[in-house]
Amino acid sequence: MEKIIVLTSLTHAMQAERLLKSVGICASVAKTPATTKFGGCGYGVAVNIHRFTDALGVIGHANMQILGNADC
Repeated sequence: MEKIIVLTSLTHAMQAERLLKSVGICASVAKTPATTKFGGCGYGVAVNIHRFTDALGVIGHANMQILGNADC
């Protein structure tokens, strides 16, 4: 099972994907299922639910703005 970390732009989603992979967290750019709920571009990174908290920490440490999260 995966969750999507919703970011502010497709560019940030791509950067987050590369960043997460560089620290050993499997991630992929994903379209959010409910774009109107979060605003922004409607993209984020999908990560395994078991690595979700780790991924949030890595992205937050990189000073990327997180708009929210969604189920895949």
